[in-house]
Amino acid sequence: MSNDSLATQALHADNGLDGKSDIALPIHLSTTFRSWFGTFCYSRDRVPTRTRLETVLSALIHGPTLTYASGLAAVHAYLVFLKPKRIAIGDGYYGSLQVANLHQQLTGCEILGFDQLDALEAGIPPGLQDPFALGADIIMHSGTKYFGGHYDLLCGTLSIQPAREESWFKTLHEQRTILGSVLGSMEVWLGLRSLRTLELRVRRQSENATALVLWLYECLKSEFDYVVKKIVAAVRHAGLQEGDMD
Repeated sequence: MSNDSLATQALHADNGLDGKSDIALPIHLSTTFRSWFGTFCYSRDRVPTRTRLETVLSALIHGPTLTYASGLAAVHAYLVFLKPKRIAIGDGYYGSLQVANLHQQLTGCEILGFDQLDALEAGIPPGLQDPFALGADIIMHSGTKYFGGHYDLLCGTLSIQPAREESWFKTLHEQRTILGSVLGSMEVWLGLRSLRTLELRVRRQSENATALVLWLYECLKSEFDYVVKKIVAAVRHAGLQEGDMD
């Protein structure tokens, strides 16, 4: 694992990857390549632009990463790979529920309710949390959210626990090639463009969220802010925590 900061890795993790000196990432639109025995043959398998994006993501997430055409395509790939007999999911994102229901229709797997509200949190991007350090085997991101950040990119990612790379990553890559759920070259270019500013955006979003939480908290303590008190019953946020939780 690199000791470089999130910002440095987002900018430089792909330096010299394809032997070129481009500062700005070129867009490789070709679907086929001449070097049959080289690294690149057909874009459904791999393409230079996508390889650079996945190299940067792998550095940021701390595990080998594959990109997909959308977050739901990544969820589908995850289920195809794991072949679960049971899926524990609550009333979460509707799209993910639809994919789980479709998988149930195809395989007969059991879907279990899992509304453990005290354990829920919003999705946290790299730089703020490392799920691998908490024991995760696979991390799924909707790259449309923090990674894209500009409302112009559909993307999903799956990252593998490094200890499982040899046994899992190759199979996931082969299955992605078969399913054809790859990210297009234009989307890849947009994704890498966006990652260059990920650290700046996450830092500012965190600062803004903290400022909003503190403002609401102080409003509830005030004797006069009746408007906020009519709308907000309580504020619960890790930024307000003064000591270790029980």
